[in-house]
Amino acid sequence: MRGKQGCEVFRTAYIYTNYTRYEVATADYGSDINKPKIFIAKNKMGKEFVLDPYLKTEYLPRVDYGNLGRADIFQRHLMQEFNNYFELTQDDQFEGIMKKLRRKGFVPNKELTKEIIVNATFNDFDQLKNDIFMNGADAEVRVSRNDVEKSFTQTCADLLREQTDDDAKVSNIARSWSPLKSAVRMWLKKTFIEYGEDDCYRIFINDVRKKDHSTMRAALTHTLKSYRPNLLAQLKERQEQALKTEAVPFKVLETYAYTDDYEPHNMQRCILSPFYIRTSYDGRITEWSFAQYLDASEKVEWWLKNGDSGKDYFSIRYTNSEKGILARFFPDWIVRLKDGRIGIFDTKGGITAASQDTKDKAEELQRRIKYLNSLNREQRFIGGIICKFNGLWYLQNLEHYTYNPNNTDGWIL
Repeated sequence: MRGKQGCEVFRTAYIYTNYTRYEVATADYGSDINKPKIFIAKNKMGKEFVLDPYLKTEYLPRVDYGNLGRADIFQRHLMQEFNNYFELTQDDQFEGIMKKLRRKGFVPNKELTKEIIVNATFNDFDQLKNDIFMNGADAEVRVSRNDVEKSFTQTCADLLREQTDDDAKVSNIARSWSPLKSAVRMWLKKTFIEYGEDDCYRIFINDVRKKDHSTMRAALTHTLKSYRPNLLAQLKERQEQALKTEAVPFKVLETYAYTDDYEPHNMQRCILSPFYIRTSYDGRITEWSFAQYLDASEKVEWWLKNGDSGKDYFSIRYTNSEKGILARFFPDWIVRLKDGRIGIFDTKGGITAASQDTKDKAEELQRRIKYLNSLNREQRFIGGIICKFNGLWYLQNLEHYTYNPNNTDGWIL
């Protein structure tokens, strides 16, 4: 039967969808999230070792997930703020509630429809996104019960995503839409007590579709902004608990693994063989230049390029004064000098050297070095911020960090 006209039916596919033509997009398969680590660097000592029992790396359990915090607290807050926004009280009857909502411009509408594509034919799947705008017709249909809840979920996520006010933003939409959905659903059910859950969803979605004229959008932004102090208080409580986490001696591991974002280099004094560095990132030129400087220094016994996250690398806690939160600082370099001293350095260049965050990190690093040297040892540890001036590497190890790109006062060679 091959090649006969009747076989055309086997080359025909049917797509049934409730998407509008403007919601169709090309899939993106280019994400590099969770890349496998395929390259291995080995410790030249042949085994892991503790550099100094007093040099401890500090963990900081994640406290800020960029979400809405505790769902029960947020739900109570939303219900209270929505009621305040619409001037509702516990004594209001259904008719009284409707009057107050209309007074705020909220007109309940249970008829939810959607425009969909019908009777479209496509011959080239790869051109589907482009052809979708040209083929078929649009039809207005009533949204099914099953699709209503999906639309309600998507609407909650979209409302969070569109927030532009800093006090109303949440960075982790995936962790936030569900608590928002539950809180809004609870408020709708308690407010529209004579309607079923499906009708409540339709009323909410219809109002949000009014865009600039939506009262629900305004009520939600107001609620998120007023919730911010409560959320910050929750973060502070978690941070206080995180401070109780014990620090452990820093170890140089036997092996380290890297993704294909890294490239290998053979370095004489690097403790790892080979030395892996990311192929492209902000600061690469500065860090590669300093790695070459360390490798050529006769004063250096060995050096290690520290990582920037995780438990395998050295980190200290510090307070980010701009955000008012506790964070982890991963100094760029751990250096063992031939005279027995241990250097902890962080390279900076350009605008990053002048940032408040760099100042916070630099001053915490000096406090840590001072503490380490107070443990019955004499200047065993050195370190600070490293910058390049006049083609030379300079170190600042002052108690109070300062930076002027046109002046090296306070910096030492």
